[in-house]
Amino acid sequence: MASDRPVQITTDQTARWLTDARFGPYLAEAEGNHDLAVELYVWNARISSALFETLHHVEVLLRTRSTRSSFPSTLELPRATPGSRTPPSLRLSRGSV
Repeated sequence: MASDRPVQITTDQTARWLTDARFGPYLAEAEGNHDLAVELYVWNARISSALFETLHHVEVLLRTRSTRSSFPSTLELPRATPGSRTPPSLRLSRGSV
């Protein structure tokens, strides 16, 4: 779980870790205040991270609904014959390559 403590990142660290194109909008929004820009950057990262969890749940829901609507619940798959480890659909007949 992310901490609510302020993140301490120096100007030198910011210059090494982030490009001007990446950090510039945060610095502009913070009117040049480096510490506030870092807070905005970290806040954005945390919000984005929280969004990915929600997207994950939506993806699972959509995949489940799609699978259930594509394959009827009465679908019967071919069964292997007693003593065989290979399902019938995977067995090769004589003469096939």
